[in-house]
Amino acid sequence: RVNALAFIGDSIYAATDVGLFAAWRNEPNLAAFVNWRKRPDIPNPNGPFNGVEGLGGKLLVNLHRPNDPDNDTLYVHDGQWGRLEQVYARRNKKLFVTPDGSSLMIAQRNAAVRFNDQLVQTLDCYSYQGDEMAPAMAIDSDDGRIWIADERSGLGLHSGGDQGSTIFPSGPTTVSAYRMDARQGGLYVTTGSVEGNWASSFKKEGVHRFLDNDWFTVDRTNSDLMDSGANDFGGTVNDFLGVAVDPEDADHAFVGCWEEGLLELRGGDLINIFNTSNSSLQGNAGGGVNDVVQVAGVDFDEEGNLWMTNSNCPDPIAVRTASGSWRSYEAPSTLANNTLLSDILAASNGFKWMIRPRSNGMLVFYDGGTITDVSDDRYQVLNTFDGNGELPSMDIFSMAEDLDGEIWVGTGKGPAVFYAPDAMFSGGDFDAQQILIEQDGNVQILLETEAISALVVDGANRKWMGTQSSGAFLVSPDGTEQVLHFTLENSPLPSNNITAMAIDEESGEVFFGTDQGIVSYRGDATEGLLSSSCATVFPNPVRESYSGPIAIKGLVRDSDVKITDVAGNLVFRTTSLGGQAIWPGTDLSGNRVSTGVYLVFASDNDGQSKCNTKVLVVR
Repeated sequence: RVNALAFIGDSIYAATDVGLFAAWRNEPNLAAFVNWRKRPDIPNPNGPFNGVEGLGGKLLVNLHRPNDPDNDTLYVHDGQWGRLEQVYARRNKKLFVTPDGSSLMIAQRNAAVRFNDQLVQTLDCYSYQGDEMAPAMAIDSDDGRIWIADERSGLGLHSGGDQGSTIFPSGPTTVSAYRMDARQGGLYVTTGSVEGNWASSFKKEGVHRFLDNDWFTVDRTNSDLMDSGANDFGGTVNDFLGVAVDPEDADHAFVGCWEEGLLELRGGDLINIFNTSNSSLQGNAGGGVNDVVQVAGVDFDEEGNLWMTNSNCPDPIAVRTASGSWRSYEAPSTLANNTLLSDILAASNGFKWMIRPRSNGMLVFYDGGTITDVSDDRYQVLNTFDGNGELPSMDIFSMAEDLDGEIWVGTGKGPAVFYAPDAMFSGGDFDAQQILIEQDGNVQILLETEAISALVVDGANRKWMGTQSSGAFLVSPDGTEQVLHFTLENSPLPSNNITAMAIDEESGEVFFGTDQGIVSYRGDATEGLLSSSCATVFPNPVRESYSGPIAIKGLVRDSDVKITDVAGNLVFRTTSLGGQAIWPGTDLSGNRVSTGVYLVFASDNDGQSKCNTKVLVVR
């Protein structure tokens, strides 16, 4: 692999993973390997090298050791090989020589340095007024300062020491999005991952928070607790997986961590770590590393209790009650000592649904409505067999409960629905069913060839489904009709690989996490209320320059909405999507309405909850 190229004199140099190679600059067939010669005289001739440049007649080559990344050596050839002592034993990520050949810039792990053509250091930049740097590249500016492309802080301008400033639009610091949860205008996003065998990947990118239209990331650069872990992997907090936002406080969230247990965040800060020392959580028993507490899934139930999965230990299900007490539950014998569990869903009927990774189906747990009494606890392992769930695939990636209490499961062969989950422990038929749709005159199974990586339900009970390779779909409440299909090609989605999704039920905004970043879509369905308080209209008044949709919010789910003029003539009629109705500003014939005051009348299906309001339209 070629990591860097440099044109020096009549030669081209290539820094590769297996050495430094050179070729004649005017060679007509540089694609032929035989025209390249390996430099055997350089120290550590087999590399790996990640940078090469020429400065003042000298050849500079950086030896980068992946297994010891903070111990690089920058070799200098000026008749013979030596090393640049000022940057010895640092992580040198990128070398750059100015176009006039007067300066060398080096982007390091947490600093950027500049040397003149005699390799005398002229500038050392190590922070942005106390905030840590993570340069990816650095170049000279005309006034003697340097511009820095920073992996965390956007674009930096620096004059040395800590005298730097950044230009950084509000947004996450990385593209990673493993899981996300949104409540009351607040969004939390985790950035972790695990290997294919569910071994740790040691990602340290932290947790993103979006609140009041502002992004903040908590990680080891701004949180001392992130470096105070008790695990066996260097004491740092890694691999942030599941996340649950407090239903009562959008600025309060809990995160499952694959080495440290459960993390509590408030106001964007990490305030608590729950592990074997202060909770009922248990360490990894099979590996003999009891300080490694593996929590992947977290979810609040309707009573405010926080449920979580605690893998690879005797008691793999745990709960932190609303009062702050803890309890763990032993694994059923049907798991056969395989207590690897990932996501958890605390359903409205009290059942806890859990995904068993690595093609092992699902587990459902019911505590009988009594957290402290284990005598009435029930378990059900779900697989592909009749009477045991009849899953279409043992590969389960996502799940969600809809507004009717049905459980939708995202599998490797499309979605499946448990229409009668209450029958699971009462002897009835509870098996999942796939959804049949008619397409081009043929009956097919909905998204049968797609792996459903994410599932969320909007305020109108429609289902958003994210896939691993085909973007995101919005389907009708029963799944038989496609409403929307977003892809990389027809929308702002940065990738067709959807890794996570969340909906802000109050605003209807849908957040999509992909392997290339996060994007949101302003949906037209919000959470329906139990009773109208009464509705609000936005915008109001509707000015002559506005031609977009007019939103009527705060309605009871599926309200009948009528809009009339002041004389009582019916102008428009619709049904709310969840708690929000959309009026395009037209009459029943599709013509734009004229200037005037219009009355809005809304009622639920039973006519019990009614609401009247008005909107001014100016044309």
